[in-house]
Amino acid sequence: MDYSNVILKNGNFYIGEEFFYGSLAVENEAIKEMGTLEELQNKYPASGIIDLEGKTVFPGFIDSHIHLVQTGFLKVNLDLSPVRSIKELKELISADVKNKKPGEWVIGSSFDDNKFKDNKVPDKFDLDEVAPDNPVFIIRVCTHLMVANSKALSLAGIDEKTEAPEGGKIDRDEKGQATGILRRNAGDLIYSIIYADTGMIKKAIKAAFEYLKENGITTAHSMAIGVKNYRHYSKIIDAYREALKEGNYPTRVKLGAESDILHDLLADQVKFLDGDDYFNQGYIKFFSDGSYGSRTALLNEPYADDPANYGIEATSKNKLYELTGVAHQNGFQCAIHALGDKALSNILDVLEKVTEKGENPLRHRIVHAGLSPGELVERIRKSNLSVDIQPNFVASEVNWIENALGDRVSDLYTWKTMNDQGIRLAASSDSPVEPVNPFYGIRSAVTRQNLENNPPEGFNPKERITLKEAIDMYTINGAYQYFEENIKGSIATGKLADLVVLSNNPFDLNYDELIDINVEMTFVGGRLVFKRN
Repeated sequence: MDYSNVILKNGNFYIGEEFFYGSLAVENEAIKEMGTLEELQNKYPASGIIDLEGKTVFPGFIDSHIHLVQTGFLKVNLDLSPVRSIKELKELISADVKNKKPGEWVIGSSFDDNKFKDNKVPDKFDLDEVAPDNPVFIIRVCTHLMVANSKALSLAGIDEKTEAPEGGKIDRDEKGQATGILRRNAGDLIYSIIYADTGMIKKAIKAAFEYLKENGITTAHSMAIGVKNYRHYSKIIDAYREALKEGNYPTRVKLGAESDILHDLLADQVKFLDGDDYFNQGYIKFFSDGSYGSRTALLNEPYADDPANYGIEATSKNKLYELTGVAHQNGFQCAIHALGDKALSNILDVLEKVTEKGENPLRHRIVHAGLSPGELVERIRKSNLSVDIQPNFVASEVNWIENALGDRVSDLYTWKTMNDQGIRLAASSDSPVEPVNPFYGIRSAVTRQNLENNPPEGFNPKERITLKEAIDMYTINGAYQYFEENIKGSIATGKLADLVVLSNNPFDLNYDELIDINVEMTFVGGRLVFKRN
């Protein structure tokens, strides 16, 4: 079908505060007008009419923080998320090795040792046992801890003399030998090898695009995690562009770059938001710490279950001052990862200087802002910073997070407090950490419970937000992050026809039913890119 001038009829269109039942005309990728079918047919020569059969239509969802390559790895490599023991992990890797030639990489994603019966992080010895002749690299669900076998360590040149990069740690035994466990930036020693295989990267990106469109994600704020070689980054951009073209532009992508290649971008005269309607250069990403699950989030007080551990400072404050200043002066938005309270305090020290007393014209943002006591929330507000939040973190962490943080959990994921103070929150999956499906995050945000409805009263129940607020975080607030609130994020005349057709109206359901909603159709620029069979 020619989608240049299409009419969508019999839709229940969500227009912010209310619904409009009728038809919508699309012309040159934008919403031309809403009205009755007869009115629109009389005004616009439609190249096709699509019947939405009375279903609910929302603006296309925007995932404000996602790692598309790693998300694709889940689809084209080993998905370790169902694993519940070291034994199961070995069995999956062993089965994959049988389909590989010696020397071929085995890559697995999203193992979660918090769910293992063994209560143990795997090491190189576990991996060597089932894959002695293949390099193996597995990535924890948080993406801040990785494990490599002996073959992979050898290829990366990691031995007893290797120093970990700044902001990383190579775990060692009592003899000083690497155990295979790599924390934070130490994983980059392996990533630098994997990212050289652009064929595998492109395959992963294509798989991620399929996953996005079947979940109604029409814009993805991706981030090239671990890509610290500019030549690799350039090739990954080529892979994105090729995958978009070959997939008939199934989504829109903004790609954030690690701060390590900031000077390369500037030398190459790349500017913030360079690109086209489907692919743009995004923010510069900075890391101040790691994650709670890997005990690398940077805290003011030590972990409750590891009294000698305060986490890892991924980037020194002096380096953050220097590089955020360079990015800001050259017109680049900065996005800084901070989960721990010490990390959040550190980056606020930095961003308070960059934002010039509350002026934030580049819309610098914080990613996560996890442990955020009241005084830090107030500092976020005063600096006019927005936050990319991950609502499903509550559901996935609630069973173990108190073990790590103790009574500090009362200051964890304080989204209603932030929202009530006028801090703009944009929602995301951080996939592959959490499912891409926005309704998992929406359910978590409005219930503060996991899928087993625990805790019964909700985790920090005072921090629940409303259904409308949660939906805004996946739509108009996400559009704001990259200066796109006037062209996407809501259904209105003149905006892009990025739309998602749902099996049910979320406002008609109990909260437990939200995750049963299916995406029936996804439109990007008025083009039907996904239809459920």
